[in-house]
Parts: sequence; structure tokens; C-alpha cells
Amino acid sequence: SNNKDKDDNDNNNNKDDNDNNDSDSKDKDTEQTRSSVMIVFELVAIAVVWYTASFFTDTFNKRVQGIVEIPVTLTLFQFLAGGLMSSIPLRLLKIWHFKPLRKKELMRIVPISLCWCGGFLLTNMSLGKTDVSFTHSVKATEPVWLVAIASIFFKQTYSWKIWLTLVPIVGGIIMIASTELHFSFYGFFFAAFSTCFFVLRSIFAKRLFAAKVVDNINLFYYMSWLAAFFTFPLVLLFEGTKLLTIVEVMPLRGWLFLLANGLLHYTYCQSAMTYLTKSTALTYTITNTFRRFVVILVAIIMFGKKVTHNNIVGMGVLMAGVFSYAYIKSKE
Repeated sequence: SNNKDKDDNDNNNNKDDNDNNDSDSKDKDTEQTRSSVMIVFELVAIAVVWYTASFFTDTFNKRVQGIVEIPVTLTLFQFLAGGLMSSIPLRLLKIWHFKPLRKKELMRIVPISLCWCGGFLLTNMSLGKTDVSFTHSVKATEPVWLVAIASIFFKQTYSWKIWLTLVPIVGGIIMIASTELHFSFYGFFFAAFSTCFFVLRSIFAKRLFAAKVVDNINLFYYMSWLAAFFTFPLVLLFEGTKLLTIVEVMPLRGWLFLLANGLLHYTYCQSAMTYLTKSTALTYTITNTFRRFVVILVAIIMFGKKVTHNNIVGMGVLMAGVFSYAYIKSKE
């Protein structure tokens, strides 16, 4: 009888242990689910800020250049806004570790800053010559320029699948350009070469991160100030005479547009970098590609741009190629 009671007690204890384990497992699963939901919610929130800032940066860009065409000065304002805003968490509030760089380390950032400068300068010049949607359509061909530049100058090799995805990208942009109602050669040229600069910047930045010289936040700080330093003499050279009359020509709303453009440009760049650090490479690439699609679509609606059937088909083919490239690249 005593043995039977003992066995019963053991069984009850085992049952209680199993119940406790099941309860702990359920609590753990619930906690993981909540954590996953919060991560997704955070990424969606950052993406919304990123997309919104991206679109309105270009919108205010067009507003300013609709009053007076000053792409170089506009670019300088963007870099100064980036440098000043990134100085707040790094130098003023010190909520992020600021890393002073030696001369040798700083020189490694110079090529990235030059590419950063050239990329945004040519983008702004393109936006001054053509529609927002067309500029972003051209810039969506970045995979083509990346594969070409990396293959020719850096001797990188790519699989036949990667090369195959470039066909619809090239075909799509040809369809868009050939049927563009307000085609601008300079707009196309500036947008294409800006993409080349951004490709080089990504290649140089990747090597810099691999060497663990600096993190994203500090890199943005140094890039912004160096790019502003490189842009300033260009302002004097190309738009120096305009600066003398801007105060008279530019109305108050123009100055507000210029200020908003600089602040939104910082928000756009910073949110993109934040999204990159919190997501996988595939998620970032697809989200960035989808951003261009959203900007193109919203720009067409907001600015009332007339598009042809071939324009729409070309955009679809182009985006399908870009998405295919991003997916295959992430799997290799």
C-alpha cells in the first residue's frame, strides 16, 4: 500500500512537472511571437518614415528648382543638414559613441565621400531636368551598373542567373526611355551616372565595414561633412553668380522648401541606414526596390504625369528584373 501511494505521488509529481514544462514552453513561444511582431512593426515603421522622407525630399527638391535652378547649392544644403543633424547624437547629446579617426583612417573615407557627393549632386541635377518618376526609373537600373563596374574594374564574377536578370532591367528602361513623353537626355545622363557613383560608394563602404574602421552612424557623419567640403567650391564655381541674386529671387516659401529638403534628406538617409542595420540584406534590397516603385507610382499620381501603355509595361518589366536580381543575389 505504501509503495502504491509512493507511485501515485511520483506520477502526480511527473504530471505537475510536465504541466510546468508545457506552461514554460507556451510562455516562451508567446514571448518569441511578441518579439517577432515588435520587430516587424519596427521595420514597417522605419520603412514608412524612409519612404515618406524619400518622396518628399524629391518633392521639395522639385519645388525649389521650380523657383530657381540651383542643384549644386541644394546638394550643399543637404550635406550640411546631414552633418549638423548627425552631430547632435554624436557630439552634442553623446548618445552614440563618436569615433575620432586618424588621418590614415579618414583618407579611407574620402573616396566614399566623393562618390556620395557625386551621386547626390547628379541626382539633383537630373531632378532639375526631368520628372521624379523618370529619374527613379533610371536609378532603378543600379544592378546593371553594379555588375558591369564590379566585373570590369574589380574582377568580380557573377553567375549566368545574375546576368539573365539584367535583361529585363535593360529592356524595361529602354521601353521607358523610348516612350517617355518628356524625355530629357541630360536628365537620363545625370541619373545614370549618379547610379554609377552610388555603386562605387557601396563597394568602397563594404570594404570599409569589413575592415571595421567605422560604423554606419559615424560614417554618415564624416561623409556628410567631407561631401559638404567638396561641394562648396562647386557652388562658387557653377552657381556663384546666382547666389548673389537668390536672396532677392527666392521667396520665403522657397527658403522653407530648401530647409525642409535638407532635413528630410537627413531623415531619408538615416532611416535607410537604420533599416539596413535591423534587417537582412535581402529584406533591405527588396524594401529599397519597392521604395523606388512606390516613389515612381506616387510621383505619377501627385504630379499628374501622363504615361503611355508602353511606359507602364516598361516599369513592370524593369521592377520584375530588379526583384529577380535581388532574390537571386541573396541566395548565392
